Amino acid sequence: MDEVGAAVVPAMDAVEKLFGEHTELQLRNSALGGGWNNHQYDQEWHSALVGLEDAEKELVARLLDDNEKSLRVISLVSEEPLGKTALARKVYNRLDIRQHFERRAWVHVPKDFSYKDVTYRGLLIIILQQIELYPSWALPRAPEFMTLHFESMSEEEMSAMLYQILMKVRFLIVLDDVCTVDVWFMLAYPFANVLNGSRIILTTRDSNVASHDYLWSSRLNLMRLSDEGSWALFLKKVGIPQNSSDINNFREDILRICHGLSPAIMLLGRVLSTMESSEWSRVIDLVVAAHFGKGQLPLSNFVVLSYQMLPYVLKPCFLYLAVFPKAYEIPIRRLLHLWLAHGFVQTSPEASVTEDVAKKYLEELVCRNMIEIVRWKPDGTPKTCHMPCYLYDVFLPKAKDKGFLVHHGKSECTSADSLEFLLPFVSFNTRKRDTIEPLQPFVSFNTRKSDSIKPVFTKIINTGGFLMPKVLDLEGVFKPVLSEKLGIMVNLRYLNLRWTLLNSIPAFIGDLPRLEILDLTRTKITILPCSIWEANNLRLLYMTRVRVSISKPSNQPPT
Repeated sequence: MDEVGAAVVPAMDAVEKLFGEHTELQLRNSALGGGWNNHQYDQEWHSALVGLEDAEKELVARLLDDNEKSLRVISLVSEEPLGKTALARKVYNRLDIRQHFERRAWVHVPKDFSYKDVTYRGLLIIILQQIELYPSWALPRAPEFMTLHFESMSEEEMSAMLYQILMKVRFLIVLDDVCTVDVWFMLAYPFANVLNGSRIILTTRDSNVASHDYLWSSRLNLMRLSDEGSWALFLKKVGIPQNSSDINNFREDILRICHGLSPAIMLLGRVLSTMESSEWSRVIDLVVAAHFGKGQLPLSNFVVLSYQMLPYVLKPCFLYLAVFPKAYEIPIRRLLHLWLAHGFVQTSPEASVTEDVAKKYLEELVCRNMIEIVRWKPDGTPKTCHMPCYLYDVFLPKAKDKGFLVHHGKSECTSADSLEFLLPFVSFNTRKRDTIEPLQPFVSFNTRKSDSIKPVFTKIINTGGFLMPKVLDLEGVFKPVLSEKLGIMVNLRYLNLRWTLLNSIPAFIGDLPRLEILDLTRTKITILPCSIWEANNLRLLYMTRVRVSISKPSNQPPT
């Protein structure tokens, strides 16, 4: 655990005692409007790079330098969370960069990475999935094609395959959060230098990774923001003009406690934007009071402050992101469905459609810098998101310490091919303080053959917890075997079989009295059982690109 995570326990306890009544805040008006507020998301994205404009220009120049044909590795280095990943992703998604490089891939490197381990195999697959060319007939079935294609290949064969592909194209590969020199050298093995201007961006906290004597490496050090940059970022976060005299009175204190650390500025700015300026002094004093050590104020204080100041309805929604592996791109659609199934989303007379309320929850968490949007749809709405890594480092250990999560697998694995199951055992009652209730959802991030999930199913059944889950999320699991015992999961609200490539769905589907969301997108299911007519609470049925013939029971009147 890094220094932020290590400091969270005493800071969390202190801030919990100090903030008290502030946690009863309601969602602010900006989050209660209809639809996605894409302009606000855009502003959040660009303001996160305040102070990094020069670094962005330098990085782009190095990537597009036509005079340098050899493969070059550009290392973004800082021991602190100063925006390495945000800068890399901003540049990675620029139009000129997308047009310049024929193939691009983005990989987050887990801390527990080890060569000859399932994680290394998974990272190779992630890169191949993003850069390999598939025949036209395979594109509509790309996940199936890739799964079958890689299943029988060894790591050496995949590494050689990647090398051959990279020999033919100009590529850009981002390796995010590389922890050691040894890990970097292992990952670099299949990268080909064919004098065509290919580039690698490497982000790391360890200066030794970037400073290692290597012919095609260069480094770009990121520094804390200047006072001018810090204040500009803070003003954008609170949404207040530069010439506001009331706010300028706090300038010295805010610059002093944030000390140029951009995550601290963003978190504090968003918290203060939810309250009147007359309350700011007390909040700033409380942040400082929660720090019992000497020296500069730790980032953990700002992290804990942001969490404690969340409205109660948002706390379980935020903590639920710890169910997913670190840096895992969570489809917005998937996350909202999980929130809905667990009952985290509360309706109001003004907005009775729960899906719309869930979107507002997400928008508010994004505005508070508790969730980052990773990718966007062509229409400008968010497609995927994740919890910022520096927050994940804090709240995953906290969730485990409280008994919220039991992990079956590696918590940092980002590979779609790696065995990863997480089983949170409690949910939060968002209406009453300090109340939890049993929940036991089952969420999988494994795309290997269905046999690999059997031990986890067996464990749940044997421990007597199989009646409880509200969620069974098997998205991406390759043809899972659905036991008939699933039919007794009387509390199940959400069954996600997207991208499982199943050929059929068992008849017990109609025996699930509380089932509300059924996702069969990108499967081979063409016929639904007659029992589907008995699923009276089913609200959402997803079957994109599937031809369906629904057989209605003969004893039912025609409609």
